[in-house]
Amino acid sequence: MDITHIYKRIDCSGGIERVAFHLINKMKEDGNNINAISSHISPQIIPLLKRRAFILKDRDKGWLKSTGLFYPMFCIQATKMVKSCRDKWGLTVSHGTSSFLADVVVAHSCHGYSLKQRWKAGKKRFILNPLNYFLCLTEMCQYKKGAKRIVAVSQSTKAEICETYNIPEEKIKVIPNGIELNEFSDRKDGTIRSKIRAKYGINNNAFVVIFAANEFERKGLAFLIYAIARLNKEDIFLFVIGGDNAAPYKEMTAGLGIDKKVIFTGRIYKGMSGFYKAGDVFVLPVDYEPFGLVCMEAMASGLPVLATRVGGIKEYMVDGANGFFIDRNADSIVNRIELLYNDYRLRTEIGQNGRLTAQKYSWDKIGQMYIDVCREVEEMRQQNI
Repeated sequence: MDITHIYKRIDCSGGIERVAFHLINKMKEDGNNINAISSHISPQIIPLLKRRAFILKDRDKGWLKSTGLFYPMFCIQATKMVKSCRDKWGLTVSHGTSSFLADVVVAHSCHGYSLKQRWKAGKKRFILNPLNYFLCLTEMCQYKKGAKRIVAVSQSTKAEICETYNIPEEKIKVIPNGIELNEFSDRKDGTIRSKIRAKYGINNNAFVVIFAANEFERKGLAFLIYAIARLNKEDIFLFVIGGDNAAPYKEMTAGLGIDKKVIFTGRIYKGMSGFYKAGDVFVLPVDYEPFGLVCMEAMASGLPVLATRVGGIKEYMVDGANGFFIDRNADSIVNRIELLYNDYRLRTEIGQNGRLTAQKYSWDKIGQMYIDVCREVEEMRQQNI
């Protein structure tokens, strides 16, 4: 098969980026010809490609992104590119709202559902942003006209798509995100753990909390910062990993007197697995999360996970067995962190169980599920269905 992946970045810088990155590797291993349409493609991927096309090359940052213009510009140009020569690109796979036209759409979320929830919650800043309506329009075109199959990353996402856009259930296949288990090995090797801690002036006996996200508000960083302040323990530190605007949160930590205990690393493009090894617990008080790939990565690393009972997270996490559910408030987070802080045996057990859960989501298994969907769609294409 000739298969073209479409997404703004194909590398390991974020959740969707990593999914596209690993899928290309697995589909190439299966003997397929792989193409890519993107703004940025990892040097590791380029040698695997038969064809590649760049749109707004390496311009997914700066003013184009901040003004919200990058996403519609990329989507429109990708659609034109696919429409002008469908035979050249073969079977097309759009990751999220990357193109109006695609044979397979990977729904990493349901933007239309999220917009409705924020409308009900009265979050006006989100509601008034015209970019959100463009993304909803893209979803509608993809689901109702373009796609032969939709891949949802969780049962929750599938239900949201069916409810929001009235899509038949049989058109949607649920395939969870995968994990490269060798990359996120357990934490028995203390060398990387010690090296990262030493870089930030943290000793090996300290208790380190990990938070990783690119949308600090939605992922609940403020609740976690308040929890760290409430814990008031000299040996508890927090790593904040991600590319969002950190300024208001740095101001918050300074106001709470914990600015020396909260470390903002910025976005980590390489070596994220090392930060999981450096931690003792991973916390994500998110309000909406279709799958929660970072939680699965933390589990694969043997790190106990505290997360809210939302989306795909509630489909693979069992409270008290391979993680703990928390609410989006400081009291709930403090309660669970203290429990693990005071019980090394418990956090080891939870981490080990999480690792066993992650083994069910290896890319060998998940990649084959995607390949099976593409083969089904290719048959439909050949028969003009």
